Amino acid sequence: GRVRLAAFDALPWPAWTWKLPGGGTVTQELFLPHEQAAVVLRWTASGLPAGTTLRVRPLLALRDSHALRRERPGLAEQVEGQGERHRWRPDPALPAILSLANGRYEHRPDWFRNFLLEEERARGFDHIEDLWSPGELHFSLAEEEACWVLQAEGLAEAGSIGEGSPREVVGRLAAAERRRRGGFPTALHRAADQYLVRRGAGKTIIAGYPWFTDWGRDT
Repeated sequence: GRVRLAAFDALPWPAWTWKLPGGGTVTQELFLPHEQAAVVLRWTASGLPAGTTLRVRPLLALRDSHALRRERPGLAEQVEGQGERHRWRPDPALPAILSLANGRYEHRPDWFRNFLLEEERARGFDHIEDLWSPGELHFSLAEEEACWVLQAEGLAEAGSIGEGSPREVVGRLAAAERRRRGGFPTALHRAADQYLVRRGAGKTIIAGYPWFTDWGRDT
């Protein structure tokens, strides 16, 4: 956690480095590829003893940005796929979630309850929600970097992450995103570009994050 945080870098995307009690380090990177409904996570380590395992459990909100999710029995808890690729669709009203990772997946669905959203509470909104988790990923972090891509399935506006192993896909996405972000003359240009989004065959301007879509008055 925060007491072990040794460094943070925002460029070309957020990266956190933690120093562990034995002297080893773990760095986590996170970025969203441009115009793709996906998120990329990568962990690299140094100085860790052989056999060190990184365990990661996703917590999924499964909701619109204006809503909160409470535990709902009956959500589909099955998983499709095997090996490096899996597909979760707990709610048929929402897009399925595609997972590509070079870790071993253990299917253990569960609810994590009563998350307190302090900003919503301060503004007088509903402020308690539950998050669903399909299971855990186990990465052999001492042997190789851990690579994970999560993508929403079937969105017409989104591109494809492409085929290949998790390391190949993450490497390709990272190289393309590094080139794209490096092409902006200033940090202001780079930040402004995050508000230009695709809707169908055209483009629009998002009014603000995380709640607004392309709402003309606020834009």
